[in-house]
Order: sequence, then structure tokens, then C-alpha cells
Amino acid sequence: MSIKLLSTEVSSKIAAGEVIERPSSVVKELIENSLDAGADNISIAIDEGGIELISITDNGIGIESKEVELAFKRYSTSKISSIESLNNISTLGFRGEALASISSVSRLTLITRSKNNDYGTKIILNNGLITEVVGTGAPLGTSISVENLFGNFPARKKFLRSAKSEFLKIKPIVTKYSLAFPEVKFTLTHNDRVSFQSPGSKRIRDVISPIYNNEISNSLLEINPLDLEKTDGSINISGLISPPSLTYSNRTHITYFVNKRLIQNSSLNFALEQAYKGFLSDNRHPLAIINISVPNNTIDVNVHPSKTEIRFQNEEFIFSCVQRVVRNTLLTKSSIPSANIPQKQNPTSNYAMAPLPLTSSDTQSLDTKTHSDEATHPDTSSFSHHNLFPILHVIGQLQNTYVVTEGPDGMYLIDQHAAHERILLENLSNRLITFSENAQSLLEPLTISLTSEEEKILEQHSEELKQIGFEIDPFGPRNHLLRAIPQVINPSNAEDELHNTLNEMLIERNTPQVMKRALASIACHSAIKAGDTLSIESMKELIQQLEKCIEPHTCAHGRPTTLHLKKSSLDYQFGRT
Repeated sequence: MSIKLLSTEVSSKIAAGEVIERPSSVVKELIENSLDAGADNISIAIDEGGIELISITDNGIGIESKEVELAFKRYSTSKISSIESLNNISTLGFRGEALASISSVSRLTLITRSKNNDYGTKIILNNGLITEVVGTGAPLGTSISVENLFGNFPARKKFLRSAKSEFLKIKPIVTKYSLAFPEVKFTLTHNDRVSFQSPGSKRIRDVISPIYNNEISNSLLEINPLDLEKTDGSINISGLISPPSLTYSNRTHITYFVNKRLIQNSSLNFALEQAYKGFLSDNRHPLAIINISVPNNTIDVNVHPSKTEIRFQNEEFIFSCVQRVVRNTLLTKSSIPSANIPQKQNPTSNYAMAPLPLTSSDTQSLDTKTHSDEATHPDTSSFSHHNLFPILHVIGQLQNTYVVTEGPDGMYLIDQHAAHERILLENLSNRLITFSENAQSLLEPLTISLTSEEEKILEQHSEELKQIGFEIDPFGPRNHLLRAIPQVINPSNAEDELHNTLNEMLIERNTPQVMKRALASIACHSAIKAGDTLSIESMKELIQQLEKCIEPHTCAHGRPTTLHLKKSSLDYQFGRT
């Protein structure tokens, strides 16, 4: 087979396929052009999911009449002029491919007028070929209509979904850019019906309200500013995040902007998840709108034609800053969830770690083994524990499961197992941080048998297990001597707890996550159980220890430790309001 030079028609469609994948790609590119043009009012009209029509009108600076035809030449742009410009890109667009790519796979009509022209210019292109250029009356700004997308490109059109599905991909593009530019009024219609409108009020919460609702908008936490002394002012992180009580089953409600550019980044997702560690249960995700501002010359946005991928010059520093500010915001601003009395609560997740029975008397006192005064915790010196958890007065115990207390503005119910689990987890973690003795020696070593998988984990993480408090020596094929266990474990459950810990460690191969999972398992199985009767003194001690915790609102697996029954809710139920 001989080598041939592709025709302009074929090569332009191949190039267009990299930039324009579906109608939402067209909308993204044209919105970015409007924003780069300084528009503060952008209207997007969609017919049949954008397959039949995409029309975007803005009040930006427009295009000079003499440059209109040039704008449709591939790699023509007003945004960069040299290689050096690529190192300091401040605009959303810069590649000079969007208009050429869109026009090559559609019928495109553009009407534009700049302030330097007395009248506008209208240009029509069909599959990349100019068919008409005329002068016309037009307001300042630009209007672009894209019809019959991929009509001449069946290889791409056959992969489009239904009109409804395609529109559901367009709407998030519009709403997310409205979050990055709350000063811009966006109006989105589909088949002549308004689907979304932002007010352009400059307040991000005013944008969130039409996307979600007023209640969610008001519940979001504003991210605490970074310590500028540690960053030299080179980075700023702002935005809103959801409290631990507001979660979703996927990451679609997480949005990142870098210098107002909409991006996707798995490492930022990891940083955010680590910041929420201990606040959310497994497989739950927050709502987050995070704006990262950095010098333009410290990022590379020329990674992919879609421009949603970027490279940071100092990635680890950026990610640590995101994790730090989100964590600090959660620690200082998240509150105890309120119980919604009128509605029946449905559990949102299945907590698989079932309590193991403990040998105890009917009335037990807590052996919390607290050493929190010895521990040091990063970024916690600026807050008071009582800002996180109120001072509570113990009233009694409900169903031998919940501690009933009175506090500011109503009643607080404490899940005794979840609360004690949190206390034990932080105590175990504190001992590791401060290198405190964590083991209790058994009076007689236990001979235990391990599976091949458990032996692999033991060999791979022997040092971590020793730090936790397990001392294990080999004792023949598949047999080992268990000489010591963590201090929080009841010696009568020593063998079971070792197996539980090893099995939990099997699930995670990453060492930091292995440690966290192992500590969570030990804390869960060692905590007091639902059904255990507690004396008033034991309940008081439990509350006092919970008040000292760094993250008192959730257990090791993200379940809430506390629910707040507000006095106003009780008054409403009793007809007092």
C-alpha cells in the first residue's frame, strides 16, 4: 500500500474530530470564545440536543470585519503570537482550531460587529467552505449558529446519542462556566424552553441556587483562605464545599477551575477525598467548586486539544494546598447534622463492619486510654474543640444505644458505638504520631494459624503491624506466636482481632491506606457496642472524650456520631409555633 498525502477535506475532518467530539464540545469552545471576548451576557439556544442547532450570542468585543474570514483559517488566533506566548497563556482559548473545526463538520453562520465598525459582518460556511460574506446590521458582539452538526461526517454522527442525552452533556458545561464566571449572565434554552439562567450578580451562591436549590446554596461552606506566608502569595484557593451531611454517590458534583479554566484532574480528586477522610462514609462524595489561581507561567495548558487537562509546575505543592484548605474548612466550619423529624430517614450506605461481642458487665466504664494531650496535629492550632462540638449535659441512655444529652438549642443524640470508635481511632493515631507505646503483652503467647494471603500481608506490613501494637513471631509452617496486641483490644478477642485486621489490610495495598483501614478496624471492634448499658458517669466520660476529638462528628467509617434535634423543630412538632 503506497503512502498518500491526505486531502485538505479529509485532514480537516480528522483534526476537527480531536477538538469537536459531540455537541457539548461545540458549546464549550464557543462559550470560551465569548468569555475571552469579554462578554457579560451569553445566550445559548439548543435544538434537539445540539444535533440540529446550536446558537450562541454574546455582547463581547466582536470581530473586526477585515478579520472575519481569517478567523476560520486553522491556527489563526488573536490570543497568542509566538512560542513565548505559550508559556504565559491567560485566555481560555489559544489554539486557533475551534472555528475551523466546527465549520468543517457543519453549516455555520456567524454575525459579528466590533466597536470599530459601523455595521456588522455575516459569513456563512458549509463544511468548511465559505459560501457568503456580506455586511449586515448587527449589535456589538457575536452570534454563531451551528446547524446539521456532523451531517457530512457519518463516522462521528453515528456515535451521538439521543437529543435528550446530548443536551444533558451540554447543560453541565454551561452551569460550570457560570460558576467560574458568576459576573456573567448565562441563559440556556432547549427547544425554546429556558433550562437554566444565572443572574450575573457576581455572587457564586446566586448561581448555585438555580443549579441545585437555595437550601443547598446556603449550606455550602466557604473555603478558608490559605496562609499566604507559606505560599508567598503565588497561589490562591477559593470556592465552596459541602458539609459532611451533603453527599452524592458519584463525583459529578465536583468542579475544579484553574485560573477560571474548567479542568479535570484525578490527583485533585485524590487530594479532596483525603481532605474529607473521616467525614464521609465509603463511596460517598462531596459537592465542591474549587477555584485555583496560580501564575500563568507555572502551568502548561497546551496538553490536549480539549484544554481540560493541564500540568502544574509544582503539582505536589498545589495538591497539598488544596487538601490543607479543604480540611481546615471542614474542621472549623462543619457542624453537627440536624435530624429532620418530619421525614423518615433512609440510610444512604451500608456499613459492613459489624460489631463484635465484648465480654463486659452490664454497667461498664470506658477505658478510652486517652493521650490526646501528648499528640500534635497539623493545622489544628487555630481552632477550639468547642467550636466543633458543643458542651453537652448528659440526661440518660436510649435503648442502650444512644446517649441523650442537652446542649445549645436543643437535644443531642450520641451513637455510643460510633462515638467510642472515633475516640479510639484518634487515640491509636495519636500514639503512632507521638511514638508512644501501643502494645500490651499477653500473659501467654497465642499460637495462631494464618492463611497464605494473611501471611503475605504479615510479611509485607510487619513493621506497620508492630507500630499498631501487634507483636508476632513465626512458629512453624503457617503458625505464629502472637505475643502482644494493641492496648485497646480485649485480650479475649486477640486472635479474632488479628484476623480482622489482616483481612482489612488485604483490601488496601497502598501503605498509608492500609494503616488507616487497620486502625479503623481495631477501633470499630474494640468500641463499646449498641446494647451495652452505660452508667451516667461512663456516658459523661464518653462525651468528654468525644469533645476532645479533632473530628468528633463521624466515626472511623464516616457514620455520624451525633444528631441534633433543634428546639425549633420540637416546638413545631408540638404545635408551639
